[in-house]
Amino acid sequence: MKRGLGCLLVVLVVATCASAQESVADAARRLKREKESAPKSATKAKRIFTDDDVAHSSSVIAPLPPSSKPTELADWAQQREKEAQEAEIALNKLGRMNEKQLGDDAVGSTVFAGRDLWEERLAEERDRLVKAARELIAAHGEFTRAVPSGDQVRITGEAKILSEKAAEYRVAKFRYSQLVDGGQKAAAKWKEGR
Repeated sequence: MKRGLGCLLVVLVVATCASAQESVADAARRLKREKESAPKSATKAKRIFTDDDVAHSSSVIAPLPPSSKPTELADWAQQREKEAQEAEIALNKLGRMNEKQLGDDAVGSTVFAGRDLWEERLAEERDRLVKAARELIAAHGEFTRAVPSGDQVRITGEAKILSEKAAEYRVAKFRYSQLVDGGQKAAAKWKEGR
């Protein structure tokens, strides 16, 4: 009798396991069908690219001064002089403004959704631009002081630093102007919707 109960128990366990396996298999088939019928965009996450993900054009980098022709060196130095002057103007204009003044300078008094956040971001980018402007002005001053010395090693070193700072300034200026453009578009869109 015990042996008969043991066999019956084994048969019940095997039968239960078999039905459970079929249920798991059916569930797996069902999930596979659902996955195949679902739209691809719903199952795959979209990648959002930021400025840090994008390789920047090499045209942003200011080349080192040419060493072969004096006229090319003079042209290079004149371009860096213009950039330093432009940086000083930006520094004088933007350096003293608070968030609200920056926003008003870019879009006037137009209020649009997210303006507060945009003004915060604008102030952060302005801070980066101001820092880059100060560094460019300082590097230009060092280069200018190195030239009369005639020390080629010093001049080359200062020219390299000046090139790097000029490139950093251009990137900061570009990022700031992109943010200003975004605010201007948001303000224009808000005005159209009124």
